[in-house]
Amino acid sequence: MRNTKTKTILFSALLATLAPLTRLSQEASKTAQSRTAKLQVTQRALKVSGMSCGGCAGMVEKSLLKLDGVTTAKVDYKTGEAQIEFDSKKTTL
Repeated sequence: MRNTKTKTILFSALLATLAPLTRLSQEASKTAQSRTAKLQVTQRALKVSGMSCGGCAGMVEKSLLKLDGVTTAKVDYKTGEAQIEFDSKKTTL
């Protein structure tokens, strides 16, 4: 009987500790959603020529990510393709 009471008290204390964290997490999620709503994310695949190795692809990817508004960039030298996501309000193709 004593073990059950102890477990119940510990569980209640754990819930009381986690409740504020859950609330903070929900608020952060809402803030992120409102920020995302302001973005106009566009996805595109671009052909890139002249790459001969993974280092070339890495440099192209790094350069793309430096552009204002580009959120993701994945470059594959074998296919000669760059997959990018960008905010079309901040940059254009």
